[in-house]
Amino acid sequence: MNEEIIPFFPLSIVVFPKQTVPLHIFEDRYKAMIADCRDNAFDGGPSPFGISLQGKESVHQVGCAVVLHEVLREYVDGSLDIICLGARRYRCLEVFEDKTYLTAAVEYFDDEPEDLQPDLTENTQALFMELLFALKEQEDETIEDEQLPGSFQLAMRIAQTPDQKQALLEMTSENQRLAVLSDHLQKLIPQVHEHQENMRKVRSNGRSKKV
Repeated sequence: MNEEIIPFFPLSIVVFPKQTVPLHIFEDRYKAMIADCRDNAFDGGPSPFGISLQGKESVHQVGCAVVLHEVLREYVDGSLDIICLGARRYRCLEVFEDKTYLTAAVEYFDDEPEDLQPDLTENTQALFMELLFALKEQEDETIEDEQLPGSFQLAMRIAQTPDQKQALLEMTSENQRLAVLSDHLQKLIPQVHEHQENMRKVRSNGRSKKV
């Protein structure tokens, strides 16, 4: 069992591996947490801390460890604007309150071994590009097959509720995550088109009234 004790930071967000996470640190306990992470080197850099989604009644067991990537600004009162990067997912085994901030014993985990389904990957990518086109955010250049983003990279850019993101974070199958995202996109794209059409009608009506 790959168990480790790390600082524990419940928040109202879900973080995916490799995601860039901007944070404003202002509470004294979390100032101390970041200071400890900076002091305790881990693989040549700051030690990680865990971010878990704070639900309505409790904190979710599965979260993502992040590492401090950059300090953008340090304020006179010790507050910080920082950028963190998502690292590995974990399951929280036990939470401790022996410091000014929470710490937790966590067990890291990865996906279960499986054969990826190329058609599923390409279909989900195509739906994502269709979404960008609907939002007028498409790229000028197409993405080569070997550069196709994985499910977590796609999930970072697709509108979802925290609970939907949490469900993806807990899945241990890339194919399953892609299938869920594909289904979500098939429902989301018509909604985007409908919203865009309604906005065009509103703008058109506004111009008509001015005339």
